[in-house]
Amino acid sequence: MEKTVSQDSGNKGLLLSLHRALTELFFNAENRANEMGCLQDYLLSITTEEQISYYTAQALKNIAAISFAINYPNSSTSLWAD
Repeated sequence: MEKTVSQDSGNKGLLLSLHRALTELFFNAENRANEMGCLQDYLLSITTEEQISYYTAQALKNIAAISFAINYPNSSTSLWAD
């Protein structure tokens, strides 16, 4: 039992270190792309169409929620309007 617990905590430490290293790698890659003037191309290359669709839909829902809250009809609220 003790050996299993020890191995689990060791794996968590390894995963935490790996997570930090990958985060640092992506941070450096993003900064380098920004310095080279191709940040938008870099960000698009690591973004999937599913992510774009999901976040666009979420943004429209947020706009619609705010619009309803302040009673301001617009294109985002037209789907729910009578």
